[in-house]
Amino acid sequence: MFGKLPVRLIILSSMLSLAPKAYGDRNELTSYLSGGGRETFSALVMHKGETLYQLPTDGSRSQRKYVAWSLAKAVVNALVEAHIQKGLIPNIDVTLGNIGMSDVRLAHALGMSTCRRWKEVYDDNIIQSDPIAMLYGEGYQDTASYVTERPKLRGCKPGEDWKYSSGNSNLVMAYLKALRPSGYDNMPWDFLFNPLRMSQTTLERDLSGTFVGSSFLFSTARDMASLGMLYLDGGRVGDQQVFSKEWAELAGNKTPTKA
Repeated sequence: MFGKLPVRLIILSSMLSLAPKAYGDRNELTSYLSGGGRETFSALVMHKGETLYQLPTDGSRSQRKYVAWSLAKAVVNALVEAHIQKGLIPNIDVTLGNIGMSDVRLAHALGMSTCRRWKEVYDDNIIQSDPIAMLYGEGYQDTASYVTERPKLRGCKPGEDWKYSSGNSNLVMAYLKALRPSGYDNMPWDFLFNPLRMSQTTLERDLSGTFVGSSFLFSTARDMASLGMLYLDGGRVGDQQVFSKEWAELAGNKTPTKA
């Protein structure tokens, strides 16, 4: 029995979606994860760093890496605040001028309000999908440049009009590369993965050397849980403050835009 502990569950299903749920009985939890036609690859229940439950129960998939897709955006978010904590960025009001977008602030890219024409579609009209073109088509060599070349939306003001775009996360990663190119190769590990002991995590890059912060994160269930716990613990891991508690709270709020 888990009792009434405030545990959090990260479920990696066949769709690799993240869903918090509380259960008090291991058999009930296993039944939920494996029943009803659901195919769960891996699951963890953790409390204060202790593993209370895992699926498969024998740990046979503990080293298996899953493509995390948009969970990579949580990594981008954390890396920005890690730069602020280290004094490398003053705040998120700085512009992306170092990658040719002086009308866009870092906050706009993080908040999905850069006012660039974008179609975030995957199933219908896939030929018109910007993320597919960015990752696998004309933009695969330089994902950020693909985004900067998108036309501006007429009548749209950055910071006021929300439009989800995976490309925004790659803008942020390109900004961080231009900001500090000499330390960029190891930056995700030095600033985030190593402090969290995410030793089984890979973040891939495009051919220009930019980390693909929109999508190409490969990680084990335990490493992903460590990232989730960082946000739940207010940006702190052990005696190290990776990012501020205020940042963790800000990351959980809706973007303050009109849409």
